[in-house]
Amino acid sequence: MTDIPVAIADTNALYRLFTPKDPRHTAHQGALARAGHLVVSSMVLTELGYLLTSRIGPAAAMNALDFIAGQAGARGSRSSTPHHTSGAPWP
Repeated sequence: MTDIPVAIADTNALYRLFTPKDPRHTAHQGALARAGHLVVSSMVLTELGYLLTSRIGPAAAMNALDFIAGQAGARGSRSSTPHHTSGAPWP
């Protein structure tokens, strides 16, 4: 079995990755290149979209989210949605 490096991305890291003027941008690019599998929660994506839209503009947010979605598709990743089977409605 081959070990695949896994990185769990937080909003700060992704924001720096998609902000070329950030002083740590290059370091975050290198970290992403070394990650074999990147885990990003829906909450992080939501916050990233908000921050990029409000600070840089909607095009920056769309480019970042499109890039992340493209990487997921290229690697054959699957997303999962929380669900329950009790039959009771969500709170």
